[in-house]
Amino acid sequence: KLTFAENTFTEEDLARYVGYLVGDGTYNQDNYFGLTSMDSEIINDFCSLSQKFFNKTVNPIKKKDNQAYALRLSSISVRKFLFDLGLGYKTAYDKHIPFFVMQGSRETKRQFLRGLFDTDGFATTQRTTTSEFVHVGFSTCSERLSSEVQTLLLSFGLIGRRRRRVVSYIKQDGTKCISWELTMYSEDA
Repeated sequence: KLTFAENTFTEEDLARYVGYLVGDGTYNQDNYFGLTSMDSEIINDFCSLSQKFFNKTVNPIKKKDNQAYALRLSSISVRKFLFDLGLGYKTAYDKHIPFFVMQGSRETKRQFLRGLFDTDGFATTQRTTTSEFVHVGFSTCSERLSSEVQTLLLSFGLIGRRRRRVVSYIKQDGTKCISWELTMYSEDA
């Protein structure tokens, strides 16, 4: 059990919340953090967990340019709590899995992966003339995160193939973005 401001919650619920943030969140500032999502289940769960953990109400704000909602929580004390858990002030290129997840129980790891794959994962079914298989994956611009997710999946007996890809997105400094894709196929998925 973990506590914040007299609220008690499970490490597993916190791991799912952190999975959302590592996947589609921003936490590179010291006074706020947030999440962007189009998925109503993720939005509702994130808002509910924010209330449960921190007594903070998060009001989704619809972004003007697409169907996504921005969820932002401004609190120095909550941000420090997350920092102490291992969510440093990182950009997408430097994200990683917090220590409490890597060393956590099987259920803590599972809940983190659930949050992460719910936000940054994908699943497709591919058919050939003779068979059908499932292709499950995850993509990130953090090499470290891709390696740590691969390690976490191995703890469940899942073998993922990791590859480096140059994508069409251009960073602010004018360089091309590198993406790390982790995929699992068929019965492994």
